[in-house]
Amino acid sequence: MMSLKVLHAGEGYSYLTRQVATGDQPRRRGELMADYYTAEGVPPGVWWGRGAAQLGVSGEVTEAQMRAAYGEFLHPDADDRLAELVADGISGEQALARVRLGRRPYDYNRDIRFLAECRSQIEDFTKVHGKVPGPEEREGIEQIVARRILAEQVAKETADGDLSPGSDGGVTGGADGEVRVDAEAG
Repeated sequence: MMSLKVLHAGEGYSYLTRQVATGDQPRRRGELMADYYTAEGVPPGVWWGRGAAQLGVSGEVTEAQMRAAYGEFLHPDADDRLAELVADGISGEQALARVRLGRRPYDYNRDIRFLAECRSQIEDFTKVHGKVPGPEEREGIEQIVARRILAEQVAKETADGDLSPGSDGGVTGGADGEVRVDAEAG
């Protein structure tokens, strides 16, 4: 049976690595594509065609290459190329510009603070470390951003008087005093 899936620019590739490449069977967390291929006997994807030749890539497609090319719109071997460029004395920002493939798609999520800050931190990570963050590093970045935003919101609400200690030692809050009084009474 055939099914249709929407692939969005930037993160759509993750569907390919999570589902399509594994025969629509989700991989277990932490399981590498190579592990799946070995266990299931499914051949891995390979680079082919004029585009691959122009980019100078060949052989099996790795998750890092998919993440760079389809997730970050960078050369598939961006990690290696970034490291070489930075080692040659080129700034992280210039090195990143040299490995970028075309122009990034419009980011419709830029007005969502969490997503915008994660994108910014991922770009900073790439410039500083000379590589695209892997899944664990990306998750760490997302956790740091989420904690910072939450801490700022709690600090603001506390300063505005919107938070008060609850009877169980937790914190309760609400923008409307009447709603809070009704909830506490009821």
